[in-house]
Amino acid sequence: MNRIFSFLVMLALLPATAVAQKQWTLDQCIDYAIKRNLDLEEQELNIRKGKVTLKMAKSEWMPAVEAQVLEQVNFGNMNASAGFMSTSSSSNDMTFTTARIGAVMPLLDGYRIKNKVVANEFSLEAATQNLEAARRDIAIQVATQYLQVLYYKGLADIARRQVEISQDQARRAAILVGEGKRPASEKAQTEAQVAADQYSLTQYESNARLACVYLAQLLSIENPEGFDIADIYVEGITPDTSQLTTAEAIINDNVEMHPSVLAAKAEINSAEHLLKVATRELYPKLNLNVSLQSYFYHLFKEPVDEFAEYKKPEYAGTEFYDLLVKKTTFVEPSFTSQFFSKNRSELIGLQLTIPIFSRYQTRGNIRKANIDVMTRQNHLEKTRLKLRKEIQQAYYNAFTAVSMYESASKAAAAAEISMKYDKERYDAGRSTTYEMNTSAQNCLKAQRDVLQSKYEYIIRKRILEFYIK
Repeated sequence: MNRIFSFLVMLALLPATAVAQKQWTLDQCIDYAIKRNLDLEEQELNIRKGKVTLKMAKSEWMPAVEAQVLEQVNFGNMNASAGFMSTSSSSNDMTFTTARIGAVMPLLDGYRIKNKVVANEFSLEAATQNLEAARRDIAIQVATQYLQVLYYKGLADIARRQVEISQDQARRAAILVGEGKRPASEKAQTEAQVAADQYSLTQYESNARLACVYLAQLLSIENPEGFDIADIYVEGITPDTSQLTTAEAIINDNVEMHPSVLAAKAEINSAEHLLKVATRELYPKLNLNVSLQSYFYHLFKEPVDEFAEYKKPEYAGTEFYDLLVKKTTFVEPSFTSQFFSKNRSELIGLQLTIPIFSRYQTRGNIRKANIDVMTRQNHLEKTRLKLRKEIQQAYYNAFTAVSMYESASKAAAAAEISMKYDKERYDAGRSTTYEMNTSAQNCLKAQRDVLQSKYEYIIRKRILEFYIK
């Protein structure tokens, strides 16, 4: 039983372990971050809400239909409740049932609904473009952090090579000291250098792990344990400024079509139409009203007969008596007769509303809407300036990486030649261990600068491409 349970647990953990141990590429990191980002999910919900709002605005032209049913029970003076003089015949206990169905449909509203629909359409477009802009921003953030991970991992690899070189020198120094060809102090120096290089290696490995954790958090990965990224192939890549699209070319061709700028423009159009909506509140409105209503009443007891004294038996048989009985005898009509015939009424009419004085509410709304238009216009200019700044920074970062690569390549070539000669001098006994270690460190630093500039160029060039439509 325990074996079966252990096997099931292993199967349950196998997919998660496989996912955690795989090396993520840059594209996989970007796709995963976009799918799991909560801010993007919130913006997608805003788009869905915008679609519902737009549909509601389009439906405002349709008639508003409602039905009402009212049930009342009256005790005592029915006329008194309506403000009339009390009479003996008005003291009745009764139920009163009213049913009504009506519709109101706008005919003329000064194009308020039309402008509201257009404003919501632009608002929906702005939300869609903001979502695309947010996706690009996340891609840039992921690419930047990906570069940090590669950089620290590259430093760790170089530090690891430095430790190997230091250990090799320490072994050689121990042999030479044992043979009496070198002073004992050189053995201590080489051992101290090994310890220092191992300390640097530990720091670089720790920085690489922390950078991986930060990247995993950016991807919304709950457990970053075992998370790792794939290296970018840099051996056959030579940074070159001719491969870069200039900042001005990107700005001229892509800024106005960038999602953030398109969103800002759509927000201006939406605000302008909302200003028209506010202005149309000054215009008269014409509505069509249609209704059908009816009611039914029921008396708990017959009302007081005011002509009872004239219905004495001695008057029976006379024409006056028969006519009086026929006219004054109370007979409550049936529900069908009352509700569907006697008490039914239909109404159709036009309602014209002319605004005269709204306590300055309409004027205030117009001023606020006008200010909102100016705010949106200011936001558009800020978006353009921000985008130009980001493109220029991305271009000059990539351009600087090319210059750094060229300088680092020359320094690395010179450092390798220098270390070769220093090694020959050291082997011949004409230089010290300190000089040899210094030469090796200079060579590794130059190689590190070459690697860093290549990573910088690749990622910055990729970031620059995110701004191209």
